[in-house]
Amino acid sequence: MKRPNSSKYRNLYVPADRTTIWYARVDGGRRIRQNTKSSPDTLDGWKEAALFRDKYEERKGIGRVRIDYGRVPTFADLVPRYFESQKFGQLAVTTQYDHRSQLADDGPVVPMLGRYRIDEITVDVLVEWWEKQARERAWTVTTGERYLTAIAQVLKVGRRYLDGRALPTVEARERIGEQKRTAAGRAVASAERRPIRDPEAIDALLASARDRGAEVYAFVLTLLDAGLRKGEARALRWRAIAWGADAEDTRRHVLVRGSRSRGADEDGHTKSGRSRTVALSRRLRGALEDLYLEQRPTTLDALTFPSLDESELRRTWPMLLSAASLPGLMWKDLRDTYGSWLLTLGIPIQYVSRQLGHSSIGITEKHYAEYLGRGGDGSQYVEPPKLERGEVPADLLARVGDCSQDAHTVDPYTLPDSLQASESASEFSDAVVQKISCSSVRNTAEWAKSMNSASSS
Repeated sequence: MKRPNSSKYRNLYVPADRTTIWYARVDGGRRIRQNTKSSPDTLDGWKEAALFRDKYEERKGIGRVRIDYGRVPTFADLVPRYFESQKFGQLAVTTQYDHRSQLADDGPVVPMLGRYRIDEITVDVLVEWWEKQARERAWTVTTGERYLTAIAQVLKVGRRYLDGRALPTVEARERIGEQKRTAAGRAVASAERRPIRDPEAIDALLASARDRGAEVYAFVLTLLDAGLRKGEARALRWRAIAWGADAEDTRRHVLVRGSRSRGADEDGHTKSGRSRTVALSRRLRGALEDLYLEQRPTTLDALTFPSLDESELRRTWPMLLSAASLPGLMWKDLRDTYGSWLLTLGIPIQYVSRQLGHSSIGITEKHYAEYLGRGGDGSQYVEPPKLERGEVPADLLARVGDCSQDAHTVDPYTLPDSLQASESASEFSDAVVQKISCSSVRNTAEWAKSMNSASSS
C-alpha cells in the first residue's frame, strides 16, 4: 500500500530495500532517520507510524520554535547557580554536603565535564566519563549513580538550553546500571552489607564499648538493638524514650522523629521523612537507664548522647574496633546486624521493615534477601524462637548464640546411614567401592584387595 495522500503522514516513507515504514527529516541541520517498525501494507500500519513520529518528535523537541537565550553556559558555569537554587536549599543537609563534595572544582566531575556546554553533554559523554572514573577510582555502579544524580540536578538548571531534549543522565543511568545485572554486579551489591554474624564478635564489641563508658555503650546498643541509623541516634532525646512500667513491659519503645546529619548542629528529617516506633530491648533499656542516672539531664528535651558529635564518633570507632579485634567494620554495619539477625531468626519481614523505617517491604527484601530463610531462597521455613515473658524481638539479639535453628552440618545430599547399610554381599561390595572411590583410591592393587575381601565375606 502506498503512503496515503495526507499531511498526517508527513516525513514517513518506505525505503526501496526495506519492508517497514521509516521516519526521516532534517532538524537544526541534523538529519534524523528512525525505523517505526510498522507495516506499510495497511492503513493501520501508517497510523501507527504517524503516532510513532509524533511521540518521537515530542520527546526529542523536534520542530519546536527555538528561542535564543544567548550563550549556552558550560557545566562549570551552572554548578554555582545550582548551589544557589531553591531546589538545593530544600535538600537534606547530608545531601547538600554530598553534592558540594561531588561537584567540587577538584572532584571527579567538574575537571572532566566542566568545559562542555550543557547541550554538548550527551549520553556517550557521560558513559565515557563513568568508565574513566570506574577504571581509575574503582567505583561501583552505585557510586556512579549517586554522582549522576548530582550531575542531573546541574543540567536541570540549564534545561531551557536543551531544546526540550530529555536529560542525558536518564539513558546514561540505564546503561551504567546494566552492570548490576551481571554476576559481578550482584556480588558487589551483596558485599555492601556486612553484618556481624559471629555472636562472640558482637559480645566483644559490646565489651569494648562498655569499657569506653555508659554513653558510648548505650549509643552502640541503640544501633545494634534498635537498628537506628547513626544520625537518628545522634538526634535522639530523652523525651522520645518510652520506658514502660518496668523491664517486663513490652510497650517500651523509642520514638524516632529526626536525624542529625554529618556535621550538622540541628535535627532534620529522618531518611524516609516519617517518624517510627522501635521496640526497646531489655539490655538497651538498662543501658539508657544507667546513662540517664549518670547524666541527670535537667530537661527531657536534652540530647541522649550530647558528647558524641561526628568528630567524636570518628575518633571513638577505631578504638572500639581495635579493642574488639574487628577491623573494617562501619557504624552502619550495626544496623545491618540488627536487620539480618532478626530475619535469620524468622521474625516476619513486615515487622523488621517497619522497625528499620523502610518505605516498603520491597526495599527490605532487596537489601536483606540473603538472610530470608536459609540460603536466602526462602526454601526452608524458619520458626521464630519463642519469646520469653516481657521480651520483644530485639531481645533475641542478646541470645543469638542460643537461638540455633538447625544443628545439622552434613551435606543434605549425602546418603543417610540407613541407605548405606546393606546385608547382601553384592550391596556390601558396592558400598566398599563407593567408600574407597570417595577417598581417592591410591592404586589399582588396593582396589582389587578390597574387592576380594568383600567377596570372601
